[in-house]
Amino acid sequence: MEDFEQEQNNTSEEIEFPTILSEQTDEIEIEPEKPYVYKTNNWLFHVLAVFVSAFLGIFFLCQVYLTPIGVVGWSMLPNINASTISDSDTAHCDTVYYKQNSHYDYGDIVILSNEQKQYIQNDKVSFLIKRVIACPGDTITFYLTSIDISNQLYYYDIKVTSPSGKEIELDEDSYIKEPMYFDLTKMSSYTGFYSQIMPNIVNNLLLEDERKSSITISENCYFIMGDNRNNSSDSRYFGEVKYEDIRGNVRLHVKYGENIWIALFNKLRSYLSFNNYLYLKENL
Repeated sequence: MEDFEQEQNNTSEEIEFPTILSEQTDEIEIEPEKPYVYKTNNWLFHVLAVFVSAFLGIFFLCQVYLTPIGVVGWSMLPNINASTISDSDTAHCDTVYYKQNSHYDYGDIVILSNEQKQYIQNDKVSFLIKRVIACPGDTITFYLTSIDISNQLYYYDIKVTSPSGKEIELDEDSYIKEPMYFDLTKMSSYTGFYSQIMPNIVNNLLLEDERKSSITISENCYFIMGDNRNNSSDSRYFGEVKYEDIRGNVRLHVKYGENIWIALFNKLRSYLSFNNYLYLKENL
C-alpha cells in the first residue's frame, strides 16, 4: 500500500502542465484583392491576335510611314533587280520602300520624280532611282585613270570634295557594278551633261594631270548616279537635280521572291484599291 502511494506521488510530480499562452494582440494584415485578369488558353485567339497586330503594324509602316515602289530597269545593278531577265522585265522586279527626308547624305538611294519630264524626255519614265554622289556645295571631279587602246575605252573615276576642301570617302567599291569608261565607238550616246565631262578625259593632247573636269553642285541640289555606271542615265546626262524633285530615300529593299509576307501584303493592298503602288519605268 505504501509502495502504491509512493509511486502515485512520483507520477504526479513528473507531470508538467503546459503553460497557457497569452492571447495574441497583433492584428492580422488582409491582402488587397487583386484585379481580375482575363486569361485564355485558346491557341486560335493568340494566333489571330498576332496576325492582326502584325497586319496593322505592316499596314501602318507601308501606308503611313513608307511608300512602296516597284523598280524596273538595270541602272542599279548589282544591288537592285539582280533577278530581272531584261531591262524592261516587270515580272521579276525588286520592291523598295521610300520616305521623304529633310536632307540626303552620300550613298543614299533616292527616288527622283520625272513626272514633268524635267530630266528625261520620255513619257514612260515618271520616276528614277539613283544614288547620291555629291551634296549641295560639293565639287565633283572626273579624272582619267587608264586607257584601253585596243577597245578604245577611256576609264575614269570621280573624287568629291566638300566646300571646305575635304575629300569625301564614297566607298564606291562596295556598290558599283564595274569601273566607268567612255567608249569611243559610241560617242553619239554621250549627250547632255557629258559634254562638260568627257572632252578633257578623252583628249590625248593633254597631260595626264590635266585630263579631268570639275563641277560644283549648286545650293539645294544633288548629283546622283546609278550603280551600273556604264548603263545608267543620271546626272552625267541631265545634270544636278533639285531637292524638291526628290521624293525620298529608300528605307527598305525587298528582293524579288525574298519576303512572302510583304508580297502578300501588297497583293491585299491591290484588292483594297490602294493606288500608291508605283512602277519605275526606267528602261534605260
